[in-house]
Amino acid sequence: MSRNSLPKNLKNDARGLALKAFRALRQGKTSQEALDGALAGSSLPQAEKNLASELFYGVCRNRIRLDYIANKFLAKPASLPAAMQDILNIALYSLLFQQKIPAYAAINSAVEQVSQSYGKLSAVANGFLRNAQRRKDEIENPAWYENGTFAGQAIYYSIPLLVAELWQSAYGLENAMNLLQRSNKRPWSGLLPGPAASKDVLLQLEKACDARLDNGFCFAPGCLPENTLALRNAGQVFSQAPASWHILHELGLDKWQEPVWDCCAGFGGKTLALLRAGVNVELCSDVSEKRLSALAKNCEKFGVRVPGIMQADAARASTSWDGNIMLDVPCSGLGVLGRRPDIVAGREKFAELRKLQGSILAGMAAKLQPGRKLAYITCTLNPVENELAASEFLAENSNFSLCAEWQTPHEHPWLDGMYGVVLERKS
Repeated sequence: MSRNSLPKNLKNDARGLALKAFRALRQGKTSQEALDGALAGSSLPQAEKNLASELFYGVCRNRIRLDYIANKFLAKPASLPAAMQDILNIALYSLLFQQKIPAYAAINSAVEQVSQSYGKLSAVANGFLRNAQRRKDEIENPAWYENGTFAGQAIYYSIPLLVAELWQSAYGLENAMNLLQRSNKRPWSGLLPGPAASKDVLLQLEKACDARLDNGFCFAPGCLPENTLALRNAGQVFSQAPASWHILHELGLDKWQEPVWDCCAGFGGKTLALLRAGVNVELCSDVSEKRLSALAKNCEKFGVRVPGIMQADAARASTSWDGNIMLDVPCSGLGVLGRRPDIVAGREKFAELRKLQGSILAGMAAKLQPGRKLAYITCTLNPVENELAASEFLAENSNFSLCAEWQTPHEHPWLDGMYGVVLERKS
C-alpha cells in the first residue's frame, strides 16, 4: 500500500468521505475542491455529508493543534501512513470538539479502521487515543501549549506562528488574540435574497436568521434553513459570506451610479451583490474561463442580467474603460482562515502576492478616467497588502485621492476579515 493510498475496506460513511477528501488535499487540491470531489456522486444522506464536511474542515482548521498533541503522545507520528494520520486526527477531533459523538464510538471506529488497514498499528492507535481521552482536561487547557505563551496560543488556535506574530506586531496583543480566536471558529453563512424571492421566503429567512446585515441574512454554524439548497436551486437566494457583501456597503460601492468593471470577478459573488443592489456592472473579467462560466450561470439562476464577460489577466488587460473599477485582488487570505484552512502563509508568498497586487492596481489605475473611482479589496489582514499598499500608491500617484477605507473590526466575533479602499482619479 502506497503512503497516499486510501485505507483498506473503507466504509461508506462520513469518515470514509472525509478520508477521501484528505487524500485529494494531499494531492494538491484546495480544501473546497477536495471536499466537493469526495461528496460528488455520493448517495449518502445529507446528514452524513454534513458530518463529513464538519470532520474534514474541523481537522483542517485545527491541524496545528492536533499535530502538536500527536507529537507529544507519539514517538514518530510523521512516520505513520498518511491515511492513518488522517484516521487519528478525525478521532481526536471528535474527542475534543464533538460532544454528540461518544468518546468510545470515535475511538473504536478509528481503531477498527486502522486494524483493517494497517494490522498491528492498531495498538498504536488505541494507545494514542486512550491517552488523549484520559488527558482531555489537560489538552483542552490553552496553558498546556508551550506553557501558555503567545506561541502556545497560536498552536492552541491552530494559526501559523508567522501569522500570529504578524498580527501581534501590526495590531497589538489584544487584537491578535481576538483574531486567533475568530479565525479558528467555524464560519457563519450568509444568504442574499434574489429579485424573485417571495414574501414568504423573506419572512422565513427573517425568522430563521441569527443576524441581519444590510440586505442579507446571516446564520451561525449549522443553522442554515433545511430548504436552503432548494431555495438556491430555485434562484430565490444566493449563498455568500456576509463580509463579502458587507464591505461593498461599507465602502459605498452599492451606491455607485457609473458603469462598473469587476476585473477580478472570480465566481461573481460581489458582482451578484452589486447587481442585486441595482449597480450597473457592465463588464466582468477573470483569468479563469471556468470561474467566468460559473458567474454567468449564477447570474441567470439568480435572476439578474449577465454582464459582459471577458477572460483576461487583470495585470495585463488592454481594454479601455470609462467607468468605475472594482479590484477584488488575489491575496494571502488571512482574513478567511476559518473558510480556507488550507491556505499556506509564508514570507515568500507575501512578497509574491504584493508584487502581483501592485501590478494589478497600477495597471488598472492607469485605465481610470478623471472623476472615476477604483475599489481595491482584499480578504486578508496584513498591512503590507492592505493599508500600506494603499498609502504607497497614493504617495506615488498625486492625481488620486482617498474616498473611503474600511476594515473588519478585529473584535467582531464572526465576520470574516476584509479590507478595502476607494480611490478617485482627480479631475
